Amino acid sequence: DITVSVLEGARRVITGAVSLEQEAGSTLTSSTGTLVFRSPAVPAGTTTVTFTLSTSISGIFKAASFPFTYRPALSGPPVVLDADPPQLGEEEDLELHLDLGNAPSLPRPF
Repeated sequence: DITVSVLEGARRVITGAVSLEQEAGSTLTSSTGTLVFRSPAVPAGTTTVTFTLSTSISGIFKAASFPFTYRPALSGPPVVLDADPPQLGEEEDLELHLDLGNAPSLPRPF
């Protein structure tokens, strides 16, 4: 069995795998595949949790962890929170800095 646990602050929630599909040629010592699991609901305002996947085969325990960032649901257009400079003139090669809110994150690297 594969156990999936989610740590949010001091709260740990345990869930199981929905499915596991291993690629051809996988062995007990080396494998590649896809693990599907459901993320439990988290309290409003939670931004990052740590997922831990663990299993035990023949008394050998293995685990892996990774952080996951929840993104808030976006509704409506992006909003300019701050602009520098606050006004534009007739200058050439002007560098404008904007802080945006309610905008999706850009994939990295840019």
